[in-house]
Amino acid sequence: MHGPEIALTAVVVCICTFNRPDALTRLLRAVSTAASGSLANQRIDVLVVDDSADGNARQVVDREAPQFPGQVHYTHLGAGNVALARNCAIERGSQIAPWMAWIDDDCVPDPQWLAALFDVQLRTGADVVTGHVVYTTPPGAPAWLREQPFCDFTMYTDGEEPTFGTTANALVSTACLEETGVRFHAGLGLTGGEDMTFFHELRDAGGRLRYSAKAIVYEELSETRQTLGYHSYRQLWLGNNMAEINRYTGEWPRRRLFLRGVKWSVRAWSDAFARVAHGERPQFRWALALSLRGVGLVLGVAGIRFRHRA
Repeated sequence: MHGPEIALTAVVVCICTFNRPDALTRLLRAVSTAASGSLANQRIDVLVVDDSADGNARQVVDREAPQFPGQVHYTHLGAGNVALARNCAIERGSQIAPWMAWIDDDCVPDPQWLAALFDVQLRTGADVVTGHVVYTTPPGAPAWLREQPFCDFTMYTDGEEPTFGTTANALVSTACLEETGVRFHAGLGLTGGEDMTFFHELRDAGGRLRYSAKAIVYEELSETRQTLGYHSYRQLWLGNNMAEINRYTGEWPRRRLFLRGVKWSVRAWSDAFARVAHGERPQFRWALALSLRGVGLVLGVAGIRFRHRA
């Protein structure tokens, strides 16, 4: 299946937001720059789905909409469930444009973000194009965040079919979603993993996924995300979420997941001490975090679930 070609057609940038008015302001201004410069012959709209209880994103939209080159649409959901918010974006966005570009509210796109996504789509005929997320640290952040692989993100070759997709950076065909009927699972809206499951099921339904190495969005680690405690819990959750995702996809036997979790925990520390033996820095912080990923996976196989923390 293939999405429609773009020839003076519209794209709507879908943003699901939750209690981040300052980040949303920054994002809308960056999207405005991308919309003005990279696809001059396209009408580009924005859809903001506000999942906060009090609808605090409305004032941001009202303030920024007059400066935006296209139309800014606003919907207040207030469910406190990111999967439901993403499904709302699909239903509303599919009525606005044949293409939806997804980005998280704590990210900022490169000015050529949209153009790079469409470039790969036109070359490959993909239904979904996902791009690269670059995690950045401000100058005052702890040095270990840069020296150890806490901010690494998987990259693929331009035009390659990726193993995973991310709603932080994706271009999605409305026609593909209508044809397959794939949606986000509400049961993963609090634990996370709804995006991984979504792309997995979309591929199984016949959707074609490709990767754009030049479509880049940036996520700067806020002050609350610069602590070892945050990253330790994040790795614990990542492992745990892998087991939760597997409940929906059934991709791996439980025994295999359990053994993988044990292997991660053991290897994390053996690699650290091997670095010491070779006169290298041991990266003990990363070893701790990575071993917790294994612990999280083992606990997930046992049925213990952890909630996602923003």
